[in-house]
Amino acid sequence: LSAKCIGRWRHQALTRALLMWEERANAPRRLKVLSSRVLARWTNRAVTAAWNPWYENVVMAKRLRALSRRVVMRWTHGTLSKGMERWYDQVVKARRATKASLRWKNHV
Repeated sequence: LSAKCIGRWRHQALTRALLMWEERANAPRRLKVLSSRVLARWTNRAVTAAWNPWYENVVMAKRLRALSRRVVMRWTHGTLSKGMERWYDQVVKARRATKASLRWKNHV
């Protein structure tokens, strides 16, 4: 690596010319790659325009199915659902009471 750097330093003018030649030789290839990407995006624009609304509809349909499934389950198992909700509320209240008592205990 150091020999390469020293060689470039000793032959700066030649190195500059070689680097310019390399850059100019690679420029058409780089432009060809960039233009093919732009062309691909442009041609796929219509596909993308159709894809995004379709994908949003699929996501919304999944959410609505899950929501309707939960609603139907609550309707069919109303008593069980109410019991679970009450149990959950009691657990939350018990945890709050335990935290409050621990805070009071540590404070006093």
